[in-house]
Amino acid sequence: MKLLDTKRSKHQSHCSSSAKALKFNGDIAIQSCTDTEATGESLRVKDNMLLFVMNGSFRIKHGTDAYTIEKNHMVLLKKDILIECSVGSRADYHDNAKFILTYFKNDLLKEFVKLAQLSVRPPKNPKAVTIDSVDFRLLKFIDSLESYFLEPESIDEYLTKIKLLELLFNLAQLGSNILPQLMELRQAYRPDITATVEDNVMNQMSLSQLAALCGRSLSSFKRDFLEIYNMPPSTWLRKRRLEKARELILNTTMTVTDVCYTLGFENLAHFSRLFKSRFGYSPSKSRAAILQVA
Repeated sequence: MKLLDTKRSKHQSHCSSSAKALKFNGDIAIQSCTDTEATGESLRVKDNMLLFVMNGSFRIKHGTDAYTIEKNHMVLLKKDILIECSVGSRADYHDNAKFILTYFKNDLLKEFVKLAQLSVRPPKNPKAVTIDSVDFRLLKFIDSLESYFLEPESIDEYLTKIKLLELLFNLAQLGSNILPQLMELRQAYRPDITATVEDNVMNQMSLSQLAALCGRSLSSFKRDFLEIYNMPPSTWLRKRRLEKARELILNTTMTVTDVCYTLGFENLAHFSRLFKSRFGYSPSKSRAAILQVA
């Protein structure tokens, strides 16, 4: 599935290969998963995704905020955010974790607004992650999908569209706090920020230079970055560069000093202090442990 996106193609789907999917306009629109890859990697949500937890639990980390979505709850993940996710089954659940994932492109949302004759207003408090409970009506809706998943390849894509619209009408009727967040139809412009900062992690660039590469003023860059990563760019870059430093120390023959200045840290003492605070040991001890094993 291409709606959770990473740089490695094998992670294009965060559901197992046995997941059953219904398509609309050639893309996966509704998916049933019995388990999920718990990669712990940063994943970009490419389209608005509404996930229902039918069994087990689903854990999300968005920047510094962490969430756990339990059975009979749903979570809306807004498009173009970066998350880390993992799953688990609680001891009192005898079955595997089970999830239903639905994806909404802007064209379908706009069509729904016209059909429902809704007056679209931006939510008072836009959120990247919105959690709500699943009531009896939505449980019945999810049950209605089971027959579709028996032979998903035989389901006409127009039927999939009808089910997506049915879900949206149910959310509107129930007054769920999910719908106002989903209706925030803003132009997708943020992926270029993620690509730019990832491509320049190892470059000694100032925030002003990164902002210019992204075609933004420094203040706009900081605001947009915070919305995507849920942390200031300086905090994220320091965290990411420390992770890269650890990777270089463990997997290359570069000296600690070279790693320090290659990644743009002020000086060796400053780098060592940040490294130890992040990982619990100094970079030199990390390299020494590798040499002892060898």
